Amino acid sequence: MKKLIFIVPVLFLISCEDPEYGIKNSEPIFGEENIDKLSSSKVEVTSLETVTFSYNVKTNGLPKRDLYDSITFSVSGIEEELRVFTIGYEDPNSPIGNPAEYEITIWHHTFMSIGSYETKLIGYKNGNKKTLDALTINVTNPYNFFNINWSDSTTKTNSYINTINNFVLTVNSKKVGGAINNKMTANAAFSWKYKQWPFTQNEYEKGRAVLYNAMIKEYGKPTYTSEDDFVNIFNDLFIEKIDEMDDIECIWITEKSKIALLSSQRFSDTQKEYYLHAQEKN
Repeated sequence: MKKLIFIVPVLFLISCEDPEYGIKNSEPIFGEENIDKLSSSKVEVTSLETVTFSYNVKTNGLPKRDLYDSITFSVSGIEEELRVFTIGYEDPNSPIGNPAEYEITIWHHTFMSIGSYETKLIGYKNGNKKTLDALTINVTNPYNFFNINWSDSTTKTNSYINTINNFVLTVNSKKVGGAINNKMTANAAFSWKYKQWPFTQNEYEKGRAVLYNAMIKEYGKPTYTSEDDFVNIFNDLFIEKIDEMDDIECIWITEKSKIALLSSQRFSDTQKEYYLHAQEKN
């Protein structure tokens, strides 16, 4: 059996001007209104487009730490919240003296899947939670498979980071095949910014869920899920063939693409890694 050679990145690189978030920093979007406000650079975006956020809270001239113990940013569908303001003390059991304040005035979030997302600015005080402001972000995909343009034959590798849970999605594309029968292909793999590889199986399964759910949102249920001759189906559909250490989880046939969710044990006998492999349809 011919082997399908994939590069499944576990590290990521970003060739942008902001080494932390992947886009260039900008000035705050809002003015100095004395209101609770969550602001964004855009509310209509495409898949994997990075959105810049900022905020303002009504203080009526009081120190922010007198009003809130912390302020967070949340996105629907993600359990974690990004803490944009917090206070701390040298001795948590004796909160007197000079409290330390930590604040993010501008941050960025990348939306990986299509759909409408509710983003919130949330204030916490003495264990009480209050939504200060909310914005709906609408995400579309004008192309296919994580916004890959199949007509662009340039080899590319891009990484995208969700700053809330530090999930990293790396997408690379290239042209494969002979001079006559050549197609654009792409892979999508995941990692975490602050976690050391190899990840735990639970972390691999969380990554699988992100990849799978992104495809479900975009294309619905898979075309093939449990076929007796899964390998031959894959080899008939794709120019590159399945590696003997990989298994096929499911396959989508879309208007523009053929996409397979694959699991691999090439790097471990006990843990499964997951990634997506896609090819232009025509």
